[in-house]
Amino acid sequence: MRLGQWIIVLMLTGMYALASAGVFRYVDEKGDVHYTDDLTNVPVDQWPKEVEYEEPVVQSKPEEEAEGKGQETDSAKKALQEKKAQEKALGEKLRQTGEKMEAEYQDLKKEREELDKIATKRLKRAEYNKLLKRVKDFNSRTEDYENRRTAFEKEVEAYNASIKKDIEVQELR
Repeated sequence: MRLGQWIIVLMLTGMYALASAGVFRYVDEKGDVHYTDDLTNVPVDQWPKEVEYEEPVVQSKPEEEAEGKGQETDSAKKALQEKKAQEKALGEKLRQTGEKMEAEYQDLKKEREELDKIATKRLKRAEYNKLLKRVKDFNSRTEDYENRRTAFEKEVEAYNASIKKDIEVQELR
């Protein structure tokens, strides 16, 4: 009976991890493109269209247009360049962290499949206790991963909000 309960816990944990990983792109009935990290928001017929987030490329306006709207000081230009460099570095750091998180997720997914496979066999008491210890360790690492993933998603949201704000400010110029 306990083995069955552990299998259910493992399957639910794994399903949650599967459903919460990645960024998905889909097109709604109006033809609008949407991005989400929640697979349940994506229409079932569009599930295989998984994509990675790519930063939007913002092209600066020619200097001639800037002259018509007023000259920026050298220090303001320098500050803007520094801010763009910092944003680019942060974006690269987030991209690398995202890749590491994805690799860790794939490792956890493989381990869960292995544990599920072991759990379907008849086990002796010692093997069963060993499995329970592995499951407990796996659940602990999965919880740690989920906490780090949540923190990472908040960082990405803050970064995206900052980029969006910068784009809006540039459009106003």
